[in-house]
Amino acid sequence: MQKVLLAVLVGNVTLRFFTNYLNVLPRIFNIADLFLVTLMALLFVLGGRDPQPSKRGFGKFTRRLLLFNVIAIVGTLLNTQYIYPLSSFSQLLMWNEPIVLFLLLSHARLSMADVEQFMRVLVRLLKLELFIGFIQVFQYLKTGDSEEILGTFHHNAEQYQAFVLIGVYYLIGRLESRDTQRRTRNKIAIVAILALVILIDNKASWLATALTLGYILTTMPTLGLHVRSRAKYLTAFAVIVIFGYLAVIFTSTSLVKYSHVFEAWDTGNLLNIGKIKAYEDVMDAYWEHPHMILFGSGLGTFYSRAAWQFIPPKIQEIYSQPFEPTKQALSESNSMQGVITPVTNIEPFYRQFYRDRKIFQIFSGTADQPVSTYVSLLGETGVIASLIYVWFYLSTLKQLKELLRTFGHDVFIFPFAVASMGFLIYLMCMGTYNFWLEDARLSTILWGMIAMVFKYAELKRGDANDRPYKPMPALVKSNAPIPRQVLPQPQETWVHRNQVFARGLEGRRFKG
Repeated sequence: MQKVLLAVLVGNVTLRFFTNYLNVLPRIFNIADLFLVTLMALLFVLGGRDPQPSKRGFGKFTRRLLLFNVIAIVGTLLNTQYIYPLSSFSQLLMWNEPIVLFLLLSHARLSMADVEQFMRVLVRLLKLELFIGFIQVFQYLKTGDSEEILGTFHHNAEQYQAFVLIGVYYLIGRLESRDTQRRTRNKIAIVAILALVILIDNKASWLATALTLGYILTTMPTLGLHVRSRAKYLTAFAVIVIFGYLAVIFTSTSLVKYSHVFEAWDTGNLLNIGKIKAYEDVMDAYWEHPHMILFGSGLGTFYSRAAWQFIPPKIQEIYSQPFEPTKQALSESNSMQGVITPVTNIEPFYRQFYRDRKIFQIFSGTADQPVSTYVSLLGETGVIASLIYVWFYLSTLKQLKELLRTFGHDVFIFPFAVASMGFLIYLMCMGTYNFWLEDARLSTILWGMIAMVFKYAELKRGDANDRPYKPMPALVKSNAPIPRQVLPQPQETWVHRNQVFARGLEGRRFKG
């Protein structure tokens, strides 16, 4: 199972180079992760299950995932007039794949060596992508096209940027570890990666990056780690924001797009901007079809990724102004272009919302396209299922934050836990404007990372509980405080590192 997991990780990062750039592999390989996760499920059933899995509330995960699917399928069956089976099935797979992968790995028989190998491969991929990206900067300087900086994520610089930002979150975690020899180098690397992100000129992601860094840097002091000065982190965040602002002002070539926002305001079209109108369309659907509050319009029928792939909109039908001829075609970055055949004989559900009122363009795909993960959930699955899916992310974020307190001085896992938390927050922020949570290329990497972090914690706790507790004589004699890393981890709950665990010499179990 471990080899299949590594194939998912490596394939999601590198396959587009061979399918979209070299064109030596058919584009069906862009969904290789789906087949690999299915293979992992088969291996799990055939003997990959951990005979003694950790009880971390994953049963609740499974039950809620089942409820989410029941609601989504019922909603689909209630709206057969607009259903295209391939679109609906495809969207169902997109929602399920990352969570199913997480549950498989959480209950799989994996060793500490498997976890460490996954993390090593991830770091090597980050180094490879950064190396390629910095080389591509020279092509960018020659052509002025920021889309030249995309690593191996060809035709999708946004996904490339999301992946390399994992390196920033990881290095922030390294700065809090006891490895003080590379602090300066890590700080330089963080600045270099952020500079690369600015050059990519994907302005929609800059706010998500700032929010993610703000959350991480303000969370660190509350963990009680090596450096407890909140001012240190706030200063670092302020420096990053100022640096980013200056870089944007002097390097961005597309700030002129924001002038169209004022034009929308002046002409009374602010509510007709694509992203804003999308939520109004969902509310209109709820008003006209009350059952959609509970069940939505059905999978692959509204503003989801599958709906946009199988039943794409016609530009002239949804926009009130002519589309700019220089604007990149909507389908150019479609990794399945040539594999998925758009449907023309089915009336898309969303088309009814453009008969009387169209989108006012500001000529930015971020604002003009009425798509996002949250609109997709609310429109196609209803309120309850949307809350369930968002709960997967928020509850996991809470557990990651608690784990950071527990393993604050674990030099190996702490940086990866920070990277996982940062990547999760970033994708949630990016989901406000595009299909980021249903993009398996990124979401499977995220949930694979989270599962490995939790598996490491589970294995560490198991090792600690199996070993008899023996105080270190040197520490007892000197009355020095016992470092966190020599204390066994609690079996049942996460606790703050400064709490004292009660355990007698009889070998009783710790209680948090």
